[in-house]
Amino acid sequence: MLKSSKVRDMSSEAQVAMFQPAPVKVRLPDIVPAPPITSYTMLFRPDCRLPQALEVMHERGGRTVVSAPCSAGPEVDSFLALHNKSGFAGSLAITGFDIVPESIRQARGATYFLERDDCEDRMPALEGMLKSYGFRTDFKTAHSVRDEAHETLMRDLYPDGDQIESRGGEFYQISSAPVREGHEVEFIEHDLREPLPMAEGTADLVLANNLFYHLNLEDASKVLHNLAVVLSERGVLSIEDHGEPKSVMMYPKGFGADPVLHKDWIKMAANTLSSEFGLQTIGTDKFGIPVMFGRN
Repeated sequence: MLKSSKVRDMSSEAQVAMFQPAPVKVRLPDIVPAPPITSYTMLFRPDCRLPQALEVMHERGGRTVVSAPCSAGPEVDSFLALHNKSGFAGSLAITGFDIVPESIRQARGATYFLERDDCEDRMPALEGMLKSYGFRTDFKTAHSVRDEAHETLMRDLYPDGDQIESRGGEFYQISSAPVREGHEVEFIEHDLREPLPMAEGTADLVLANNLFYHLNLEDASKVLHNLAVVLSERGVLSIEDHGEPKSVMMYPKGFGADPVLHKDWIKMAANTLSSEFGLQTIGTDKFGIPVMFGRN
């Protein structure tokens, strides 16, 4: 049984206040950075349970990781930051795949922007937490930033919709370059419906979090197969998301005449992973839905 956070029920402000720089421990910290830092950067998203995935991977002797889709890199950098702080030895080889060119460009830039209005009342705690995880921060200079990745994504999702509203404002800069030092990090533009440009059986961990409920059934089946085939013999697949059991597949592009609940698709996916790839459920979410798979 995977460990759960000791601070699950604490307020986000209380969790951030507790996260001051601390000595590196031998094992994973029980407390993970909380939502205030995720509100715009998407770093340390609590719904992905990266510490559990990291711990399982290390218990199985893995080091090669895939993040799909990687967006602008927050999952990759969060995972590396947790690895660095956890005390697990060795460098990781981690590759992020995403279909959006602007997301890949931003991911390669290793830079995030935290909205000033979101953090001014808790800057010291946030800066201390980020630095304790190896990020380089500049909370003295506010930058005017236009969120091109967000606009590109919205145009892709809603090509026939109304004019996409620009999203921007005043932001502080966060660099993940120090977090990536000593690791092999690569970001590749790729459509996950096509086979991944990597050898089969070589990934020790595939992070496909917050992905499948965005897809229709046909695309979800293709992507699931493409991700499963690259898993190593002791590889782990994580498909955690923030949806609830009532979530419907093919969101947000639209819904079919007979929509399929995400939880029902997960059950079908679990059967496919077991019968075709020998992958069994090794972790569930708070609703008891299978979200982590590996070979026993």
